[in-house]
Amino acid sequence: MSTSPRETLTKIYAEKKTAEFTATITKRDGVTPVPSANLDAVTLTLYEESGGEVINSRSADDIKDTGGGTIHATSGLLTLLLSPDDMAVVLSGRFEMHVALIEWTYDGTQEGGQEIAFMVRNLVKVS
Repeated sequence: MSTSPRETLTKIYAEKKTAEFTATITKRDGVTPVPSANLDAVTLTLYEESGGEVINSRSADDIKDTGGGTIHATSGLLTLLLSPDDMAVVLSGRFEMHVALIEWTYDGTQEGGQEIAFMVRNLVKVS
């Protein structure tokens, strides 16, 4: 995860296929990792960018060592595994941009967040 509030990935992901992302949960400086013990909450909102439709009911979904998320104890490394249902195509075009909004709170009052945007290819014969 970069220090920018949005990262756009160049890889194109296939519809309805499992996808894995990694990111480092950091403090406000964008550099210092937040240890898992200091995290109060980590959530995921997954949506299709052009219309904002939430995908697979993933709206502020808990991913702190659950819901497909695993966080390393000391490095702040988040591994997020998205299921085939998370990778569903919402529109009828060949490609669509999805956004994984990851938000976290730590040390009681501090907050951070990052958007990861990625392209999903509509596999016409996949249902």
